[in-house]
Amino acid sequence: MRIEQLLHGYQDGHGLLAGSLQVKSAQDAACLSAMSDWSGYRDPHNQDHSYITAYPLPDSNYYVVAKSWYAYEMERPGCVWTHSLLIDLSELDNRFDFRMLIPYFHRPEKDSYGLYNKSIEIEITETYKGRWEGQQLDEVSMMFILSSLAGNAKPFDFKVELNTLWYQQLCLSLLQYLTPAMLAHVSLSSGGASLRKYDKNFLSMQFVTDNNSMSLLSPPWKDKLQREEFSGGLSFFANALNDDRHDVPVLIRIFSKDVGDDIGRYYALGLLLNALYQGASRNKQTGDYSEVVKLLVSAFPHPNEGDLLKQNFLSKKIVALYCGEDELLYELSTIEGTPTAFIGQHINIPARLREVIDEDRNSYLNLIKRLAFVEGLNEIGKFILSDCFDELSCEEISSLDDGVWKNIHGLVTLNQNFLLSTKWLALNRKQIHDVFFWLRFVGYEKYEHWPELLSRILELNIEVPDYFSDEFFNRVPDAYQQIYKRMNNAEGGAVLANLYERAIKNVTELLKWLEDNQSVSSSMADYIVNDLDPNDRRIYLSNQELWGWLVVNDNGNKSINYYLFEFELAMKWQDKYALPFLTNSFYHIHEALKGSNSDYRIWQRVSRYGGSVGFMDYWDRCKKLRKGIVQHLKQIGVNRSVFMSFTPDVELNVELVKIYDKV
Repeated sequence: MRIEQLLHGYQDGHGLLAGSLQVKSAQDAACLSAMSDWSGYRDPHNQDHSYITAYPLPDSNYYVVAKSWYAYEMERPGCVWTHSLLIDLSELDNRFDFRMLIPYFHRPEKDSYGLYNKSIEIEITETYKGRWEGQQLDEVSMMFILSSLAGNAKPFDFKVELNTLWYQQLCLSLLQYLTPAMLAHVSLSSGGASLRKYDKNFLSMQFVTDNNSMSLLSPPWKDKLQREEFSGGLSFFANALNDDRHDVPVLIRIFSKDVGDDIGRYYALGLLLNALYQGASRNKQTGDYSEVVKLLVSAFPHPNEGDLLKQNFLSKKIVALYCGEDELLYELSTIEGTPTAFIGQHINIPARLREVIDEDRNSYLNLIKRLAFVEGLNEIGKFILSDCFDELSCEEISSLDDGVWKNIHGLVTLNQNFLLSTKWLALNRKQIHDVFFWLRFVGYEKYEHWPELLSRILELNIEVPDYFSDEFFNRVPDAYQQIYKRMNNAEGGAVLANLYERAIKNVTELLKWLEDNQSVSSSMADYIVNDLDPNDRRIYLSNQELWGWLVVNDNGNKSINYYLFEFELAMKWQDKYALPFLTNSFYHIHEALKGSNSDYRIWQRVSRYGGSVGFMDYWDRCKKLRKGIVQHLKQIGVNRSVFMSFTPDVELNVELVKIYDKV
């Protein structure tokens, strides 16, 4: 790594004596001249009168670390030699240690300045071996100083109480724990007689021989501030600095672009690094990875923030220090703000989910079950749950607990691939019912499997809303035929009303079905005789053979509606084909009309077919019915002999013959 150097000293006044860099900016040159002049520092212990000054140049990207020595050899009092090393912050190596500069400072020999005209190449592999000597700051004091410098707080100063070199080491060590963006507003001085200024403002931190300044050995916050009042991230940095950790400054530098000069993000970085070290030492519990995600989201809420930190802390290698991939996905799914904080370059959610699915099926199933009960699930969680409809087999979906299914089925609207497929038709009865409710939200016109859906609905006898049942009749060419087939299945149970009512009342479609299906079950017969009107012209004018099943299926123990339908239908026919229908039905209706407690509704249906009787017999409905049927059958050419065995009741048959002979 290359650094530049300048030498200032006395030569007809304080000025630039030599340098490897031509300073073109007048503002930078003036700053260098002022800051390299004597600060008035004299070591109270009279051991080493050198001091270090660190500051950014106002008009360039250089950060200056300068060491000054009092020039005893000069005749003019107050002269100093100042050797300034200039570090380009834009090219700062992550491994660079500011304390490595110490051996590169050289007190010049008068009139021998050639050494300072060359750039310096620093071997980054070098490691500074120094440790704290004489005194180590307490944690609270170190946190106070770090937070003040990192947060660009109000300038502060301390009085010199220790060895000069200790303050120089402290200043260089502090620079290690700041990002380049923070260094751009940090200025330090390890020694001065009074408070020094930088660009009209006091330096960020300086040590002076003025006894009115604060004591760092017995600071005013002692016993007043507690470590708990500071950020845990700051505590991590303070302890790392006190412990002379070489790796932590490297990590600060690696992630410095993510942090910038934001003090909140600086604290977050400390917490993340602390979590990283604890995770690496296996001190972390599995669930604690949520703290990592929360930090990333809270400190870097936007997708273009904290790129490198997010990529690293969401990497499989680091995640594995805390938990499995399924736990990672759970944490990302449940923390507010997660989806807007991360983008594909940070973590590929589909790919990581795919690995969990392929590598540990049980973990995947448990993840689905856990997410199902999370309130306020974010978009990542919704994606995982909606994706499960594709990934889980129908058997796995059907085996989900009712509570899990209840909480996730609404997310099928986010998975049109599943919703528009036939896969869900293999689910259980309740699940199919729940899924087709959501079909309308993606548009019925997009669904291409209406025939298969209707078949499954009929198979499982699933209740469908009225608005939904209309779609079957509009979109399934053979909807009526499928429904009739299901209605004709005596073992399938009752067909839901909003399907069968519309189907049974479509006489045209029903007649088509009867033409192809002469085998009519008892269940289908019940639908027909209970819901159709035999007086409908389309019915009684249809092919009479379509109704032969009414005679064939009669076991003598049918419902009264069955016989009424059969009777009314046959009474509309004007040929002998009506005879077996009337033979089957008349007796049952006649018996139902007997007595004073007979159902008036029965008589309402057949009264039109009754014959006229005398005034004294007007109340006798049975007599009217007997006369009416004999008249009708005689008119269509039925022989007298037929009535001799027309019913199981011999006496009734005799009465019918008598009527025949009279009419």
